[in-house]
Amino acid sequence: MRLNKEELDQLPDTMSFGSLVAKGDISKEHIDILLCKLFNDNPDLLLIRSILGSDRKMIQFLDIMAGITLKIPAHNVISRTINEIEIWQNFKDYGYSPERVKELSSSYKVPSAKVRSIYEDYEMRFGDGKVEEE
Repeated sequence: MRLNKEELDQLPDTMSFGSLVAKGDISKEHIDILLCKLFNDNPDLLLIRSILGSDRKMIQFLDIMAGITLKIPAHNVISRTINEIEIWQNFKDYGYSPERVKELSSSYKVPSAKVRSIYEDYEMRFGDGKVEEE
């Protein structure tokens, strides 16, 4: 999603983009010092730097995300969500039936009521909104 100039101007200060990148005259040495200092203050930034692959991208990331706190979901939350999507997709691919609810309950080791709840929630939010009855 790209924002037009008017939308960019309306963003809160914490989301304004360009204040750091606009300092294009900052030397490589100063970038190294800046990042070293920031990495010392917050070692988790090293992982982000590694993922982004370059100091320039790291500066852009800092520029965009300055002042924002991110909360990354735990592995178990991500894994559970992937399982829920797979359950819903199975219903989409093969249709809803009480037998399938039991199969998926057994496969994913969750109660049948939870499988039904997952189906209803995902169908309402991401599907056509038509929930099949048992």
